Amino acid sequence: MRQGNKHEMTRIRNNVGVFLALLCVSHIAAAQAATIHGTVTDSAGKPIRGAMISATKGYELVARFSQPDGKYALKLAPGTYDVAVKAYGYTAQKVKKSTANASPSNFKLVAKLDLNGMSSSDVQQLLPQNQETRLIESECIRCHALTHIAHGGGMTKDVWAQFLPTMTHGRYWDNPYGAGEFKGSGSDVVDYKDRLQALSAALEKYFGPASPYFSPEAERPTVDQIKHPPVPDVALKLTIHEFDIPTKDVGAHSIMVDDAGNAWYSEIQAHGNKVGKFDWKTKKFTEYELPIPESRPHTGVIGKDGLVWMPLTARKIKAKLASIDPHTGKIELYDFPGNPWRPHTTALDPDGNVWLSGTNDLVKFDVRTHQFSQYKLPVPQGREYSDQTWQGWHNLPGKGHLPIDQTVYDLKSDSKGNIWVSIQSIGLLIRFDPKTQQSKVFTPPDTVSIKGVQIDRDDNIWFAEFWGSFIGKFDQKTEQFSIYRPPTPYAMPYGLTADWKTGRIWYADVNGNFITRFDPATGKFDEIPIPSPQASARFPGIDPKSGRVWFTEALNDKIGYIELDPDAQ
Repeated sequence: MRQGNKHEMTRIRNNVGVFLALLCVSHIAAAQAATIHGTVTDSAGKPIRGAMISATKGYELVARFSQPDGKYALKLAPGTYDVAVKAYGYTAQKVKKSTANASPSNFKLVAKLDLNGMSSSDVQQLLPQNQETRLIESECIRCHALTHIAHGGGMTKDVWAQFLPTMTHGRYWDNPYGAGEFKGSGSDVVDYKDRLQALSAALEKYFGPASPYFSPEAERPTVDQIKHPPVPDVALKLTIHEFDIPTKDVGAHSIMVDDAGNAWYSEIQAHGNKVGKFDWKTKKFTEYELPIPESRPHTGVIGKDGLVWMPLTARKIKAKLASIDPHTGKIELYDFPGNPWRPHTTALDPDGNVWLSGTNDLVKFDVRTHQFSQYKLPVPQGREYSDQTWQGWHNLPGKGHLPIDQTVYDLKSDSKGNIWVSIQSIGLLIRFDPKTQQSKVFTPPDTVSIKGVQIDRDDNIWFAEFWGSFIGKFDQKTEQFSIYRPPTPYAMPYGLTADWKTGRIWYADVNGNFITRFDPATGKFDEIPIPSPQASARFPGIDPKSGRVWFTEALNDKIGYIELDPDAQ
């Protein structure tokens, strides 16, 4: 054979090999992908836009929304799924469906406002706004949701008084009922027996045997009585994934994303005591158990070297910061040597050092020297803020004031290394310059309380106004505030994250049960429903490479992510 022919035959064989390999890959891909599809209509046959269709198999749920013509399609791995369909104002339906059955799965929903389909915001809209309902909202929404109370409708004040002191079953440390009195600053004394009596009476009045809407014999509200926002257009072009975490009853609290796109989350309840990692490619969980029982990791950060830093917030132990090496799994603990202090959330400065919020102070941990530095902040003193801010929601009329809580709640570093912190109970933002150790206090307008803070790509400071139900922006250049109110009444923004590619802000809405996207360029809110009811999402995270937005569900022991279709980016 001539040399030229030999090379030609080799080339042909190689091309055939490549073709067969590609053919094999395509067959494998086809075998791994399946579709459940159909149409969702009402009882009259009219298409329902924005119905959520979810398919659950094992520990994973995949959800999409029906289009304007009512059609939907879910791309799934082959198998048998529990398929659920729900839409606000309609009764939900469930079926089992195998992907081997190619026939459409059509659903006809009956119009009816079901309590299971309502959010905590929906319930709150049905209550009059007065001191009694404020007490209910302040005590109940901060840990769970009004829907849980609505499900227990019909209980008398005596039953509530017996239930409240034991309701957390040791999961949280902050259930004061049954603890007697709480001594505050100065001469203030809060008697929780008084609070228990007042709260139990209010719960009977608005959720008891004779209450409107939620007593066993009451007629349910109608759709027209509640301002429930429609599913936004962008939701029709996205997929939501939810995953049950391995350990139950642990309160998955905050989530962050590493350079590989993997999600790390904290388990804050006493039964958890772990930091979890979820590999989004393999869909495998890894849990790292902390060496101190009930250490309660809160909100961490991933360092420049890939170490995962997590504050331990338990009040039973000396304040500590933990690091986890994702390659070896090794956990290191660092003791804070100073005065009594309790860490809360963390932030990374431009030099890679870890900053921590906590009780009345700001703390820096130098990742090279492993030394802590503590800084006092100029938090205003006194009770003059109590009636207008967080305290106004929590005080009892005619009783001793709750002490002003000046805890530094959340913090972030801007591009210049300034540390921005929120003071939840007084509704303040404080800027701290580590170089000069000078601070400046900023008071946002109409602000009751601030939980999460975030820095965008333009060095603007965004903050989540929890009790006041809005998000705000502070422009460092002009020192002007802008306030943005979402469509949902009584939305309660918690933690925020920023998409530096698009400039959009994402946040978790505890009360509305949404992960919400806000576009500063247009002022538009897109409130995306979380598949599981009343999830109590807290601090979300974003993968800057893929744009996936991750969230936790503190009440459901789940994590999840939202992935936009390419044409919706």
